[in-house]
Amino acid sequence: MNKKIVHYKDTEIEIDIEVSKEYIKLVNEINRLKKQLAPIEGQLKEELRETMRKLDIKDFTSNGIQVRLSKDSVRNSFDTNKFKVERPKLYKEYLTTTNVKGSLSIDIEGV
Repeated sequence: MNKKIVHYKDTEIEIDIEVSKEYIKLVNEINRLKKQLAPIEGQLKEELRETMRKLDIKDFTSNGIQVRLSKDSVRNSFDTNKFKVERPKLYKEYLTTTNVKGSLSIDIEGV
């Protein structure tokens, strides 16, 4: 077992931590697969997003999977670095406008 010192609210606590090699191998394999599948998932979501937009579909459920497409939106954000350098009274001058792509969420029932 490995001893680990944990700090919590100015208190130092020593605890034993043991992680099996099998667990570490499993976590590493999951992370490897996530990295490998991320670009494929991104491409599939983009294709689904574009198809839903073309067909004007906002949401649907199929085989226990619920898909929702939110509208594109615009977000105003505040440039705090510039704000800190300049005068605080000039708040509105430092607002920037950003186009925000609508989100796509997929929920699997029972999970």
